[in-house]
Amino acid sequence: GTQFDPEIAKYLIQMIDEDEKYLLRQRD
Repeated sequence: GTQFDPEIAKYLIQMIDEDEKYLLRQRD
């Protein structure tokens, strides 16, 4: 399997988190 670089994982999680906040804001 592919190993995930912890730094990349952190970046992706942050990106997803920001995206969720954006989507929640749009729904309002």
